[in-house]
Amino acid sequence: MKFGVWRILRGVDDFLIDRVSQPAVNMAFHTFGISKFGLSRLLLVAGAAAGLAWVHKYYGFPSEGFYEHFLVLGLLVLSSTMIVLTEEFLAPKRSNAAPLARMSGLMFRMGWVALLLAELVLLALSRDRQASLEYLWNLVVISPNWIICCGTPPPRQVTKAVLAAGTA
Repeated sequence: MKFGVWRILRGVDDFLIDRVSQPAVNMAFHTFGISKFGLSRLLLVAGAAAGLAWVHKYYGFPSEGFYEHFLVLGLLVLSSTMIVLTEEFLAPKRSNAAPLARMSGLMFRMGWVALLLAELVLLALSRDRQASLEYLWNLVVISPNWIICCGTPPPRQVTKAVLAAGTA
């Protein structure tokens, strides 16, 4: 049972990249023409807006909770933005090359996976609406860390039915 926690976190990380993020990137690319970096930026902006709305709703302006959660929101958005911009700058120029972010950000993503799993356990124990909304905006702000690890979407396959209908 050596490195049991590591294997669990790595399995969750691989699941989030291969089974959740890659289909989302493929769908966004084929449906809207958005690259994985464009989708990452979109999620960062949406998560930051949702986080600001959450902080504004549940904490008044001159309170300790406001400053604490605003600082956490700022750090999450800043760290995710820096990772996305760095990986976009260092992205391989060939479309068939493996994304560098998959291995270079592994240890960083392990911390995010541990945080999300811990928040999920606390959420299940508390069953609080405020905590569930906080978990959602945290998830949206952190999700670009897995989006940038995805490969380039494959070209859309044209089937015989599509060719017969003449809609290709």
